[in-house]
Amino acid sequence: MTSRWLVFMALLALACTGGGSSDAPPPPAPVPTLPPVVGGELESGDGRWRVTWAPDPSPLPTGETFAVDVTVAPVDAEAKLPRDLKLSVDAGMPHHGHGMNVFPEVTAQGEGSFRAEGLLFHMPGSWDVYFDVTDGAFTERAQTEVEIE
Repeated sequence: MTSRWLVFMALLALACTGGGSSDAPPPPAPVPTLPPVVGGELESGDGRWRVTWAPDPSPLPTGETFAVDVTVAPVDAEAKLPRDLKLSVDAGMPHHGHGMNVFPEVTAQGEGSFRAEGLLFHMPGSWDVYFDVTDGAFTERAQTEVEIE
């Protein structure tokens, strides 16, 4: 072999091994991922109601039923909570064009507190959760997006 060939091979070997230098920083350690925080406070579309919700269990499962605890209060602190206030809870995947395969049961617990049981996200992806607050003949929706893995 010619000396040029030997120099070329040595340089190639040096390049493939990172130059033999240990000055390069080590690769970063993987950052642990936490499940997304789900729940919180929403305002209805026309701004009349504040909806606070928390899933049970959290994080939300895929393919298993779960419940949601919901509190509804007027945004206007001076307004009184109607006695006949109703709530329905539903969810859908707009990008897929379908909703849940179940109908959750919502139970009023008094003073604007409700529990919805039997919700089911049967597949991962982006779900919109709908809280429809009905006062007499008027219904307002509060909604939020939830990412299920």
